[in-house]
Amino acid sequence: MRWLVEITDIIDKRFLTDLLSKKPVGLVLEENRTYLISDDFESLATCSEIWMRASEIRDVISEISSGVGADLSFKLGNVYEQKEDGSRSGTVFRSGSPPVLRLSVNGGGWTITPEISEEERLRLEVEQLEREYQNKLTLVSFRVLPALRDERALEVYRYLQQDLNTERMYKIYELIEDDLGRKLHSLASKNAWKRFRGSVNHPKDSGMTQDTRLHRVNLLQIQCL
Repeated sequence: MRWLVEITDIIDKRFLTDLLSKKPVGLVLEENRTYLISDDFESLATCSEIWMRASEIRDVISEISSGVGADLSFKLGNVYEQKEDGSRSGTVFRSGSPPVLRLSVNGGGWTITPEISEEERLRLEVEQLEREYQNKLTLVSFRVLPALRDERALEVYRYLQQDLNTERMYKIYELIEDDLGRKLHSLASKNAWKRFRGSVNHPKDSGMTQDTRLHRVNLLQIQCL
């Protein structure tokens, strides 16, 4: 680890730490400071490139996590260099006005039986909050981490946020097939692939020419053999 980007004004450090506990992105926690680290930083040549990559990471987290309702916020700060002897240089890149990442988490409610003791009620509330937290963490991690590792995963996510017409369905198929290859076709039955071929060739799809539809169906027929 050579490069670190300081982050500040963190609303929920636990959530952010747990979310970024696995590569390719992580946090370095110190007594008074928190730093963002990434495998990607090590291959970049300049501090400005590193800060821009940190901005992209922030934007991906913001874009994908905004749909699950959390309330996190942090700012990107300055870039620092970690030397081989373990010492850390002074600021090597100072950001102008760091953008802010804002996410939101909606807490769910719970029902407590009025006959239980106050101690039991508090215990149940804590357990419920922990379950909700873990559920949100799982959901956000499932969406964010693949998008940070592979641009194709981010593209698939963006298509899924739009109206899912046959054109976008096929784009999603192409992206997944590009990643998995023929393994993709073992994930569904022949009948399911037959229905999919029919959907991308549906006559109501005005966004594709007949030649394009026929090409796609023929390609799918070959790949699904």
